[in-house]
Parts: sequence; structure tokens; C-alpha cells
Amino acid sequence: MKGNTKRKKGHFSTLKQPDSNRNGSSKGLKVKDVKRTYLRLKKTTQKKVNCIPRSVQLVAANNELPENFETTVLLRPKQDSSFLDCKSMTAENIIRAEQDTYRLVHLQKSSEMWNESFRQHLSKRPTCKGNLQWNTHKEEQRGFVWRATLNCDNCNFISKKYKLYKEVQTTKKGPKPAAINYGMQVGLSQVSMGSSGLRKILLSGNIPAPSTKGMQNSANKVNEKIEIQNVADMADIRTELKTINKMRGHPESHIDVEGDGCYNNPLYSGIGKTPFQPATQSCYVVVENMTDKKLVINLVTKNKLCSHGKDHSNENINKKNCKCTQNLQMVESIGNEQRSASESLSKLYSEGFEVRHITTDPDSSAYRAAEQLASNYNSKVTPEHLIDTRHFSDNHRKQIKKNEILTSLMPARTKKQREDLIGRFALDLSQRCHAEYKSALKHCDGNFQTFKRKLSHTVDAIILCYQSKHCICKRNSFVCKGIEDPWINKSIYLPKTFKLNLTLKQQSELRKCINYRLGPKELERTKLGTNTQKSECVNRIIRRSLPRSNTFSKNFQGRANSAVSSANHGPGESVMALCLSVGAPVTAGSKVHTHLQQEQKNL
Repeated sequence: MKGNTKRKKGHFSTLKQPDSNRNGSSKGLKVKDVKRTYLRLKKTTQKKVNCIPRSVQLVAANNELPENFETTVLLRPKQDSSFLDCKSMTAENIIRAEQDTYRLVHLQKSSEMWNESFRQHLSKRPTCKGNLQWNTHKEEQRGFVWRATLNCDNCNFISKKYKLYKEVQTTKKGPKPAAINYGMQVGLSQVSMGSSGLRKILLSGNIPAPSTKGMQNSANKVNEKIEIQNVADMADIRTELKTINKMRGHPESHIDVEGDGCYNNPLYSGIGKTPFQPATQSCYVVVENMTDKKLVINLVTKNKLCSHGKDHSNENINKKNCKCTQNLQMVESIGNEQRSASESLSKLYSEGFEVRHITTDPDSSAYRAAEQLASNYNSKVTPEHLIDTRHFSDNHRKQIKKNEILTSLMPARTKKQREDLIGRFALDLSQRCHAEYKSALKHCDGNFQTFKRKLSHTVDAIILCYQSKHCICKRNSFVCKGIEDPWINKSIYLPKTFKLNLTLKQQSELRKCINYRLGPKELERTKLGTNTQKSECVNRIIRRSLPRSNTFSKNFQGRANSAVSSANHGPGESVMALCLSVGAPVTAGSKVHTHLQQEQKNL
């Protein structure tokens, strides 16, 4: 019969008789002997009961039925109760509920609205004793703020619509954007949260949130302005460096820099899993080493992502509708620091700078870019490559720990104990070499020849010191004072009784490990004691704005530039400057201004 299936769905569930052929367990069991329980469940609960996994079905098929078999008959399900269900609410209740929420308003604009509305109501309805209230039915949301009206709860008075926000002055036609919408996006560009996260915070605070699309449109406009502002700011810093060199009596064009890159995913995490590098976005920062501030003077961003990537294959794509953010093809290597450094340093050479020293990680190829550019621009200064002392010390520790000969020399009984001791010895020796290096650098005060000569004797003192022979420690070591105050007593990694018994051949092996850090060539590459700590600090700030958990394909460049601005000027100054550049200035002297000053002081 037509429609019979639909009618059957409304009937009670029929009782399924137990299978009398299963293992003979239910033999003789009749329907009247089965106990039945009738239940009316909620829809979600009944769905869980009816959807039986295959594994559970197989187990049930092989189990015997108990003697007192009992079955449950499910009746028509009830409606689920939900916190989000408000279908039963009347229009009056919805309006009353809206009055119990919060709004973001401008204090001065709000005062003007209430005062004008009071006067209008009094002049039009002088005998009315009603109260004015928010007319939530006719209000219009503009992002985070509103165009609101007031109405009387006694008469039919309705005020005009008031803009409870300040506007950003633009040259385009149409409604002017609210200043708070742009200011919020400046703040979002310096935290790890996106628009959806901010929406959830607002909704949790009982505040109506703007639409995700509207927030994204504001973010696109604001981040473009942030990028323009930060690029101009870095250009001003480079100009200031020339002025500083001139006042110091140094050549204006000479500059010392350091550089380092960061990626949205670790480059080596995809080895053996994918033919491509797992990173899709990268930033390479160049920091000046001419002042104690160490400011970022250039930023290069590489992005393989575009929100319109699916349209790239279409030859008739409208260029006006697709502002492509991809500046690196997917098949190209994103980990090529030489290319990023070349792009960044070419900006310096085009402005007349000549790189004198460039400090990078030991495994970086960025220095080759400086050498190539110096040759292309016929620079009179040949860039000198210096390596980061902190990374160098870490590599030194790993090299010692992997040395099998030194592992066998550890004064321990078992192999496990020797492996544990060589790890602690590697930490101690690398720290000892770095301490000797820093003390010698300070003692020699820029005299590099004396610096190298003294540290060549220090190597002999270190070898004897670990054998508890302190005869030359006072004369040749900068951190061990001999028997009265030996280095081993200061060590936090080795016991005070630690002692090596070495032959001449074994001493030669230990000397190789020490010369890895204090050899003549190595000292030449670390003679200024520079590192890339500032670059890594900036990279951490960039990762705060561009976390690995979120991918910002459209606003990647804007967020990276916002992070660099924060690194150069501090959180308070940066927010003030960027808000001013996007047309949403923070009011000077207000509590907001005071809190930003506190943020700046907490650096």
C-alpha cells in the first residue's frame, strides 16, 4: 500500500523473537515467556541504541541466551532538549532576553544619544510618564558596534538611529568603517588567536559577535596597512643607522647584521613521509648589530598558500577578485635560506649599505648570498661570515657525546653508566670551553692575536685539569684557579671526585674535541662573540602571531610585519603606532593608554 512504510514508522517497535537455532540455548523459549520493558528515549539516545557496531553484533551472535531472557521495546522517541533550542520562545520573550545582553558602545556617543532622545521625547510627548529603553528590534550591527535607537515603553515614540562609534575616514563611497573594527584587528595580528577565537570569547561573555566574514574583510584591509607601515618603519631604521655611523666617525655604508629564518612546520619532520618539505610559510629576518637595540631592518616572507588556489588553474580568472598571496611555487624548496637572505640583503646593497660581518647558524648558507651580492655590487668590503656561539656550543656538546673513544674512557663500571656519564661530561666540557672563550674575550679586550695565543695554552690546561693536575691552571686557565678552587668543584654536571686517566693517545683525542671549539679556525669564526639570539627572539614573536596550530594564508604577511613591529618597538608602542596608521588611534591619557604603557614597561 502506498505510504505504508511511513505509517509503520510511527508504530511501536515489534518484539524480535530469539533465534531458537543458536546453539540450542533458546530451545523451547516462547514469546509469552519473554519479559518485555517499554521505554521512551530521547532521539540521540535511541540512535545510539539502534546503531550497533559490527564487532558487538558478532559477539552477541556467539553468546548463549540466558534463562530469564528480557527484552526492551523502544517507543516513539522524545524530542531532545538543547540549550540552543529556543523555538518555544515568544517574540516578547526574545526582546526581553536581548535586553539582558551586553553591547560595546562609545561613552560620549552613548551619552549624546540618551540626552537628545530624552529632550525629543519630552518635547513630543510632554505628558508621557514612560521610560526610554533600547530598541533592539531596529538596531543595526556594524561589526563590534551598533547603530541604535531608543523607544518609549508607554507611547509610540522612537528616536532616530545613532552611531555609537567613531568612524575611520576613507576616500571610498559607502558607510565608513568603525574605528573599533580596525583596532581589534591590530590586536588580533599580535596574538595567536584568529577571528573565530575572538567570536567565541565575545559570545561567552554574552556579547553579540560580528560575523566571521565581516571580521575577515576588516582583517584583510588592516593587515595590508600594517605591512605598509612596518616596511616604511624598517626603512627609517636603516636611514637612522647611516646617521649613527656618521656621528660615530665610521663609514656610513658599513653594517654588521645577523639573520635567521623560521617556518610554520619543522623542515625535517617530513623526512621519509613526503617528497616535499612540510613547511608552507617562512620568514627570514635580518637584524642590525650596530646598536644595543638590535632592531629588525628587513623581513622576507615566503608563502606557498593562497585561499584562491583552486582558481589558479582557470585561465579566465578575474585578477581583481583574486589577490594571490602565493609567492613561492609548491615544488620549490622553502628551506633555501640563501635565496631568502639574497632577497633581503639586496635591499641593503641597493640602498648603499655594505655588509661587513654577517652572523648566522653554523649550518646556514645565507653568508654565500652576502658574498655574491658584494661581488655583484662591486663592494669594497668583503663580508666576513661569523657563526652563532650558542649553536656552536650546542654542536660541540653533541660532537663530544657521539665520540666513542671518550665514552670508553669514562670512569664507570657498566656501559649504561658510561653512556650516562659521557652525556654529563659533554655538557660540562662544552660549558667549560664556552666559559674560557668568554673570559678570554673580555680579558683581551679586542686584541685578537693575544686572544688566540692565550686560548692555545688554555687547551693544555683543560686536558690536565680533567686529570686532576692543576699545575698550569692558574697561569693558562681563565676559569680554573688551581687546587684551591678547581673547575670541577663549580660543575653542576660532574661529581667532585671525577677524574680521567689518559694516555698520550687518549689526550690527543680529547684535544681534538676541545679544538672543535677553541681551535684557531674556530676562534676566527667567533672572534666577535656575536650570536643570533635577537633573530631567534623575533622568530618566537612571529610564531606568536603565526602559530603552527593556525594557518593564515591571506594575512600571513600582515601578521608577520605586525610581529616585527612589536619586536622593534615593544607591545605598547607598536599597538599605538599601528592603530594610528590604520585610522583607529588610541586616545592619549585614557585608561587604555595607561594599560599600554604598563605593557611596555613589563618587557
